[in-house]
Amino acid sequence: MKIECIKQKLIDENAKEKEIYGEGFLLEPTSTSEIEVFIKEVYASFSIDVSTDYLELVKLSNGLSVNGLNIYGIYPYNGNYFIDGVLDINNEFWSEPTLRKYFSYGDESSTRLVFNIELLRYEAVDSVTWEMIEHFSSFSDLLSYVIDECHILD
Repeated sequence: MKIECIKQKLIDENAKEKEIYGEGFLLEPTSTSEIEVFIKEVYASFSIDVSTDYLELVKLSNGLSVNGLNIYGIYPYNGNYFIDGVLDINNEFWSEPTLRKYFSYGDESSTRLVFNIELLRYEAVDSVTWEMIEHFSSFSDLLSYVIDECHILD
């Protein structure tokens, strides 16, 4: 599924949650200047290019947490709940040498959404063992898979 379709599904779900609970899960969008700085920081720290699909998503919301799915923001969110920042969480993961082949974009209760730097592909991996569950050619395909398989927006 294309990132624009995923964004629309998230906007629709956010509207439902606002109607039911009085607040949604989408956060403030990130600015172009914040994204430009972030891209440089990721490349300097991890020598990878950030997914353009992920960058499109953070233009909608700087990370999100909905029904067990957490997409990390370009910087941490610490409002009425906490969402990790991509740089912080990956620096933490990379303190373990065996995890340095992954760049993580988010998690769900049993799954992490990662880019495998060695194999140059996006993967859904087990959140405990980091064993590959499924692989994809794009971040949007990975995100769509997790949303569907984990029934995030049902």
